[in-house]
Amino acid sequence: SGSFDYIVARGESTDPPDTFIRLANDAVEYFVGGQKFLTMFEYGSNSFYGINSDQEDINFNIRGNSDANLFRTDAGEDAVAIGSNTYTSKFSVNGNTHLGGHITASGDISGSSGNILGFTSASITYITASRIDVDGDTIKIGGETFKDFINF
Repeated sequence: SGSFDYIVARGESTDPPDTFIRLANDAVEYFVGGQKFLTMFEYGSNSFYGINSDQEDINFNIRGNSDANLFRTDAGEDAVAIGSNTYTSKFSVNGNTHLGGHITASGDISGSSGNILGFTSASITYITASRIDVDGDTIKIGGETFKDFINF
């Protein structure tokens, strides 16, 4: 329902055109090659700007001044990467990371070099080990068992 207006590139060779901008009531949609790349909707408090809202295999890339992969998504892999075009998990970061709040994990936290940040109320130290295991109130670092004296 409602009226639609289209902006089509001059010389578009397909019929109907597959590259165009569609204007509707409180909406703008950008189609390229028959796929909807961008959508903007204004519906009161439900307004949004959508990228790949039809869930096609359309990737998204933001380039920085010196980083061609500042922020990148791969729709086919359902993954996001920062500073890389390689996806090793759902969310991959290549570079230093600063988090201003807490980190909560429901799985393992590991480091490729085995360095884990440890701390006490008086100092911050690094624990270096190839493996750290936690089982209840027992911690094993590199095979050495520590129990009952580590308080967090």
